[in-house]
Amino acid sequence: MLAYTVVHIPLGQGTLISSNMGLCYFGLYQHPANNRCWLKDHFPEESLTMAPDFLYLKEAVKQLNDYLAGRLRIFSLPLDLRGTTFQIAVWQALLTVPYGKTVTYGDLAVAAGHPRAARAVGSAMRANPLPLFVPCHRVLPADGTLGGYGGGRELKRRLLELEGSFTE
Repeated sequence: MLAYTVVHIPLGQGTLISSNMGLCYFGLYQHPANNRCWLKDHFPEESLTMAPDFLYLKEAVKQLNDYLAGRLRIFSLPLDLRGTTFQIAVWQALLTVPYGKTVTYGDLAVAAGHPRAARAVGSAMRANPLPLFVPCHRVLPADGTLGGYGGGRELKRRLLELEGSFTE
C-alpha cells in the first residue's frame, strides 16, 4: 500500500507519499499529474490512499517543518528510493553531503562512483523524487553559481541560505 498526505509548508503545498518501506516521493514543485506518472512508473500495482497518519508521513511532515524552521539538520526517515541503478547511486551519494555544505556535479559523480558522468548526475538530480530529503539543492556547477533547480533558482537560493551555505 502507498499512502499520501498533502502538506502546507512555507515553500508552498506539496504531496508526500510513503510506502511500507519508507518515504518515496515529495511532490513539492511538481504538477499533480507528475505525481500520478511517477507512481505509475515506480509502483504500477499499488493503490494510493490518503492517510496523513500513515507509517512515515506524520514524522516526515514534522521533520520537514523543523528543517524549514532551522531546527533540524539531518532527516532521519527511512527512504524507499526508486530509480535506475545510476540514479540511486547518485542519490545515495547526495545523502552524504552535510547540511550547510555544497558540492559540484563533478564531485557528486566521483562520490557516486562515476567520475566521468557529471552531466548524467544532472539528469539524475532532475529525477530526484524526494527534494529536500535527498538534498539536490546542495549541488552547484563548478563555477559556484546556483545553476538550475526543479523548484527554480529562487527556491534553491532560499534553501542554501537557510543552511548558511550560499551568498552570491
